[in-house]
Amino acid sequence: MQSTSLKDLCKFLNGGTPSKKRPEFFQGEIPWISSADIKDGSITPPRNHITKQAIVESATNLVPKGTVLLVTRTGVGKVAVAPFDLCFSQDITAVIPKNEEQLHPEYLAYFLLSCERSIRAQQRGATIQGVTREALVGLNVPLVSKEKQLQVVRRLDLARTLKQTRATILADLETYLHSLFIEMFGDPATNPKKFPIFRLDQVTDIGSGITKGKKYGTKQLIEVPYIRVANVQAGYLDLNEIKTIEVADGEIERFLLKLGDVLMTEGGDWDKLGRGAVWDDSISPCIHQNHIFRVRSNVKKILPFYLDALLQTSYAKSFFQRASKQTTNLATINKTQLSAFPVPLPPIDTQSKFCDQRNLVANLVLKMEKSAMDLDALMQSALSENFSEVKNV
Repeated sequence: MQSTSLKDLCKFLNGGTPSKKRPEFFQGEIPWISSADIKDGSITPPRNHITKQAIVESATNLVPKGTVLLVTRTGVGKVAVAPFDLCFSQDITAVIPKNEEQLHPEYLAYFLLSCERSIRAQQRGATIQGVTREALVGLNVPLVSKEKQLQVVRRLDLARTLKQTRATILADLETYLHSLFIEMFGDPATNPKKFPIFRLDQVTDIGSGITKGKKYGTKQLIEVPYIRVANVQAGYLDLNEIKTIEVADGEIERFLLKLGDVLMTEGGDWDKLGRGAVWDDSISPCIHQNHIFRVRSNVKKILPFYLDALLQTSYAKSFFQRASKQTTNLATINKTQLSAFPVPLPPIDTQSKFCDQRNLVANLVLKMEKSAMDLDALMQSALSENFSEVKNV
């Protein structure tokens, strides 16, 4: 397969940022994007629009719809094709084929995506990471006929569309669960169904976790997995990286997690305060660190997945934000504040019906996550198959 260097096939165009000291520059109609506006191979709705004068008096450039944009600073390796005429920041480089009959722009975009790992490996910088032009121009593009290039584009477009459809369905499922919660229980802020209100510590047992770095003297220690704040997200557990800690044998029983425990973070970003998820016992034994509360339900009164859904509502978030200690954008809650959280308590059979529906949705999500991994593998396989000749000159 013939291959030609990017330097011989393309020209490159830098971006820039109009002066923020000139607010009138950002009162126009021309879209202007930065690297943050490129996500999953697409450009999100532009947050900024600039004037023609801003283009004249800055280093930014206006490029037409169909231009390939590569992030070369702050998020290196992301690629998108401009869906409309736009301008862009210095974090982005436009890569423009000299002859589109020889190199189709969307084929070029997928080629650059296939090079993401090697491009990222060449980024440099003490504070802001980036890649130089020299790191790009030596990439060799496998050249095939325009018809073959379009076949490759159609195949990869299909894989990407399937991934985007899956993401949309997952978002719809999350919306469905929220709607179902409101339909069955009403808005907890107004409690229209007049459920009795209990303090959280009246229907659960709340415990803190182990302190990392605790000294045990001469006691024999046991290494055990433990859950950190990073593992607890809003409504789900991220168990991709589990660390271990050495503790005395008696500490394991004290901090041991059990199936159905609701894990809640005590602090973090103000808008994510009190995020939590239900422990699935997929790692056993396992304990948790002291910046996570373990909330163990009295299942005769409250079911873990009802409590978890309640904690995801704006009602819960507003309570924790009001009760928290705040510094700038960070906030924390303590055990006393958490214990006082007012819980509307529906009949247990009603909670059970909601949890049954939630479990059905959870099973669908698991299947879709498996399909997502299959689609990722398909995408990588297709990229590898079509651009296997990629190398540096």
